[in-house]
Amino acid sequence: ITTNAKVEAIGPTQWLEAEVQADLRWSPTFAFLDKLGEWPEGFRVVSFRYELTPPRPMMDGAEPPQTSGKLWLRLAFPVRLAQSDLTEKAS
Repeated sequence: ITTNAKVEAIGPTQWLEAEVQADLRWSPTFAFLDKLGEWPEGFRVVSFRYELTPPRPMMDGAEPPQTSGKLWLRLAFPVRLAQSDLTEKAS
């Protein structure tokens, strides 16, 4: 998880962005989003991207491979910064 040091203002709300990068596993990804839905202040999904790793050739009688790849999820959370913090960031 990485955060963007720049805070974006949309109307009266300030938003801090964070990006989650992880191995692609659908169940944990959706469980994570469900938990985020419980965040009392709310959040925005800025982007959701994934890349699938091409499967390897299967051997006869082998079970099909599980989906694998990478996931990138950018989120924004509302924050309240003190006015002095905003002044320092602007300079």
